[in-house]
Amino acid sequence: MDRLGIIRKVKDKLAANRINWIKPKFVKELASYYEKPETMQALREKGLLFTSDMELVNFLVKGKLTSVKDEELKEKGKNITIDPEDFDEKVVTNQNLSPSYKHLEKSLFEKDLNIEAPILIKFSDGTYWGFSGNRRANLARKNKLSILYWVIDQKKILKDKEDKEKRLQKEEEKYPSGGY
Repeated sequence: MDRLGIIRKVKDKLAANRINWIKPKFVKELASYYEKPETMQALREKGLLFTSDMELVNFLVKGKLTSVKDEELKEKGKNITIDPEDFDEKVVTNQNLSPSYKHLEKSLFEKDLNIEAPILIKFSDGTYWGFSGNRRANLARKNKLSILYWVIDQKKILKDKEDKEKRLQKEEEKYPSGGY
């Protein structure tokens, strides 16, 4: 079989396999936060400061699996590589990125994958921050597979917090604490 035939066969095989996105476990993401000053700074600028691993995990678990269009991420996203060619260039030049990406790509060729969804933080102003999972998202993009992200919506979290505080305040008014 000639080279072009082999390439076609590989592409067909890749197209046959898929990615099943699962809820992240958040263990690796702790390192993503602490080892990336730009992420800490971006979150701090949006009013998100975490003083412990537990605070960070409690924030991250408040997301949900959802799709976000690449066009929206191109327009409103930061710390995200949307263009597969740009990402391929990063893979070639980054010795830390290359082996894990190539391993993911090889695994997708061999079977369906169950992998943790990439994590996006959607700030109250509608912009997104790519928290983790750029390799996973670009693997899917490159192979024309749909992507589900784990999206933590800051506006929704703030609204839920306000609602909870209002309910607690009503409870306090209804059943004031005090002496007998």
